[in-house]
Amino acid sequence: MLDKKVLYFIKTIECGPFSSAARSLYLSQPELSKQITLLEKELGVKLLNRSGYRPVLTQEGEEYYAAVCALKNEYDRLVKGLSSRQLRTIKIGFTGAFENREIIKSIGTIKSGITAWMYPL
Repeated sequence: MLDKKVLYFIKTIECGPFSSAARSLYLSQPELSKQITLLEKELGVKLLNRSGYRPVLTQEGEEYYAAVCALKNEYDRLVKGLSSRQLRTIKIGFTGAFENREIIKSIGTIKSGITAWMYPL
């Protein structure tokens, strides 16, 4: 999972001004700016030139942005693939006067069909 500071950095680049990114992240602009500054300190490089209205990526920022976007896209793809394979629960209800052995027999039939489907010979 990517650190929230990395996700904030990506959103800042996508939105343009800090104020727009902060609004979309439900943060104050000073808090977003602080998180980006903490990220820069952790990395030991300046990622953004903040002299204008919109922050502009430095050379290091461009390299970092490309790399973290690739990581985020790969992570999103992985999560989507895994979530499509999650086990599903099937709930079955019976109405009427079935005897217990009929219910158990029916469940056994269903389970063997599911097993055969999941693990074909």
